[in-house]
Amino acid sequence: MSEELEQLRRRSDELGAELGTEEAVETNAAILDLDPGDPKATNRLGIGLLSRGRAAEAQRVLERGLAIHPENSIMRKRLEEAKKLQTVGTAGNQGKAPIVGWTDFEPEELVESSLGGPGREACIHFCAASIRASESIDLTRTAVTPVKSGHRFRVIGGIFTGVAPWRDTLSIAVPVTERSVIERAVRVGGQVGTPAKAVPCVEVLVPRAAVDELFDELLAAHIEHLKLSLEAAPPTHQNKHHPALRAHILDRADALRPR
Repeated sequence: MSEELEQLRRRSDELGAELGTEEAVETNAAILDLDPGDPKATNRLGIGLLSRGRAAEAQRVLERGLAIHPENSIMRKRLEEAKKLQTVGTAGNQGKAPIVGWTDFEPEELVESSLGGPGREACIHFCAASIRASESIDLTRTAVTPVKSGHRFRVIGGIFTGVAPWRDTLSIAVPVTERSVIERAVRVGGQVGTPAKAVPCVEVLVPRAAVDELFDELLAAHIEHLKLSLEAAPPTHQNKHHPALRAHILDRADALRPR
């Protein structure tokens, strides 16, 4: 399990009595980016969305969770509740604007603070390459989302995390079968997370200073991950896609020296 996932789970536990808050919704959605179908995060996100009057979003989250854990009775109960709220129209908050997530930031500052230091250019190029590869496969299931916890961002294509800064590493999802590139990443100081349940992929935390050395291998493996992840399902919190952040990453990559 990655350190990021452990931190998110601890924060989710701390917010257990406040599931309807924006931070709790964001935290549990972020857990599902890293561990799709996680039962506790699925139920908590479902409850949080229902409490905010977002029954349709809660239904989608709970259905994805049940596809992985069909025996989970709590998920099934919450799913029935979500469907009922949409059918009878009794949700008091129906009609509110969708949750859009964190917006109080400047894209340039967020990207620079997340990726500044050794490996900056290669990491920006990699994030941009991930966006373009994902959009070329399925534009409708690609999202670039700001992550308030840790003041960073994530590029995600499909159900499982794609690329995200984490401290002095760049988290890159690849299929578990890509053993050669995973082993190379470990040899340069990388760490490997727990394989996802929804798709046969894993998060590899690559030291940002080593991304340039492994760039082509990592990108080829990452594109194979995108094919699997995009086919499986859309991102959990695709409604938090931030077009200006996406545009800044692509523009910044284009302004750098070509690879």
